Amino acid sequence: MTSRKPIRILAAEDYPANAELLKECLTGGGYQVEIAVNGEEALRLAFAAPPDIILLDVVLPKLDGFEVCRRLKENKATSGIPVLIVTALDSDRDKERGIQAGADDFLNKPLNIFEVLTRVRSLLRVRCLSTDLERALDYIRDLDRGGPGTWPGGWRPEREDDDTGGGGAGVRATLLPRPPGPKSGHAVPPPPKPPPTDAT
Repeated sequence: MTSRKPIRILAAEDYPANAELLKECLTGGGYQVEIAVNGEEALRLAFAAPPDIILLDVVLPKLDGFEVCRRLKENKATSGIPVLIVTALDSDRDKERGIQAGADDFLNKPLNIFEVLTRVRSLLRVRCLSTDLERALDYIRDLDRGGPGTWPGGWRPEREDDDTGGGGAGVRATLLPRPPGPKSGHAVPPPPKPPPTDAT
């Protein structure tokens, strides 16, 4: 039986006391934690071995958290990683900047250990569901392209001009198999005749 791969978290925090608190909190929650002390190091570590989630302090040397987040979200290898912005800033403008950079959630300082773990678990759950959905959609696309899988009963989704009048695949064409028609070589039986009525 193979052991489960630990969840990896990258935390970018330049203040040693906060970095130590984050590492102790997340390690105690069962996560594998790596600390970056500036924005450039955070990017380098994330690109070299993409973690499962990233915690970014806003005020970092060399590159601030907003810029690091923006570059992470622009890169295909790291765009799907949840980013949790950790900040002592509490203005709407700063929240807006984080959202524009692609942040998935925010944590305000001073840090609360319970809140840190709750937000991390929530983002990881969302990412897991998103990954499962993408895999299911990839499998369906593979089937539709004639890949290794097969649709139940040999049925395949109809093309765009079926069931929809040319407006894209309809619900029936996408989800439900058609009812079986008459078997080849057999005539369709005529409808039953009405019973004779007595002439009056």
